[in-house]
Amino acid sequence: MLPDLQTVLLKAGIVDAAGIERAVADREARGGNLVEALVRLSLCDESDLARLLAREFALPLAESIQFDNLPVFVTRLVPAGLARTHRTVPLLLDRGVLHVAMSDPTERRVLQDIAMITGHIASPVVAPVSLLTSALTRYYSAPPAQDVPASEGTSSRSRSVFSFPPPSTRDLDLHPPATAKGDLTELFSSQAGAESIVTLERPKKSRPQTTGGIAEAVLQRMVDYAKAPPQPAPTFPAPQPPSDSIPSLPSPPTEPSIEKTTAVMTPIQDTEQALALIREATSRDEVARLIVRYAAHLLPRVVLLAVKNEMLVGWLGGGAEFVDIQVKGIMVPLGSPSVFKTVRDTGTDYFGTMPRTMVNDTFLAALGQSRPEQVILIPISIRHRPIAILYGDCGRRRGFSTDLSTLHLFSIDAGAAFERILLNRKLNRTIIRE
Repeated sequence: MLPDLQTVLLKAGIVDAAGIERAVADREARGGNLVEALVRLSLCDESDLARLLAREFALPLAESIQFDNLPVFVTRLVPAGLARTHRTVPLLLDRGVLHVAMSDPTERRVLQDIAMITGHIASPVVAPVSLLTSALTRYYSAPPAQDVPASEGTSSRSRSVFSFPPPSTRDLDLHPPATAKGDLTELFSSQAGAESIVTLERPKKSRPQTTGGIAEAVLQRMVDYAKAPPQPAPTFPAPQPPSDSIPSLPSPPTEPSIEKTTAVMTPIQDTEQALALIREATSRDEVARLIVRYAAHLLPRVVLLAVKNEMLVGWLGGGAEFVDIQVKGIMVPLGSPSVFKTVRDTGTDYFGTMPRTMVNDTFLAALGQSRPEQVILIPISIRHRPIAILYGDCGRRRGFSTDLSTLHLFSIDAGAAFERILLNRKLNRTIIRE
């Protein structure tokens, strides 16, 4: 059983019993927690106190850079009233765990309230009182606490949509999740019907494939697609009017017209309309189209890629600067270092420049344009496991000029739509055992 806060303070000698009595009386009179009361009364140094609590309870210690440019979608997870009441600030959302900064990590009730409101597991990160006060004032318009000195290390840069570089996570126990298998793979099966008959057979042994060999073959294929000249669209002869002696035959089926294809991928600018459509979608391809259509009104170029084992496979593309390329021919290996592998392993968004790796460079070459200034990658997840990744960039512009936080929130509804379709397919399935 973990010791309580007063026992830790007395054992460390950071404050005596008389000081704790004064702090308890101050807390009851002015509110807040015991740590804030100790700092208000100048009974101990807030930095030393934060380091002590982080060491004694084996928790990460927040740094000032982590409060700079917090992502909008993260700060919106905790309502302003709850954040001000509990004096806590969310720092990072990683695979269903919300890491929140707080001065007193022993306040279990605070973590329970945050978990109940957000639906995520709340994990404490110890932070000095002044850093929390500055962050609450900046992100939640909270008045500064009385008699608490302002942090000198807090940056005054303007707030952006996403934090880059991302918050420091060297003290957090982050491990890549297991590859999505089983039920999630059914979303990308070739059988698209609502009802199907599945025959359960004895699995056949297959030759194991190494990630290195797959990566080399995929990279070569992507290069070939990027260098291949565009193929002309197929043409069909104009239908001849039927004569009196020869009976008329039905004309052969033709490809969809350009107008029809353009109408299907028209960007959706209204967020409420996009949310209503994706909540009523009945197939995975419909969900994919809605994701691309909504993202296309925010991003000049958009590519949606599906996660299949250790590979990303091109699904759909769109955007005002999107060129006519073979999206379904793009494959990105997840065994080699790349920004795609980072997003798949961590299950979190990426925002910034595209690092120069073989996989990243080959992917950009497949898009057929110079390197963009900024890119964004958002995982579409089911049960905190990515089943698709949405890639977007600023195209020929110097950077993003719009708020992209709504795109992250929309990706959460997209993941819920995929899960709903998966459950409906399982309910409508007839299983025959041999």
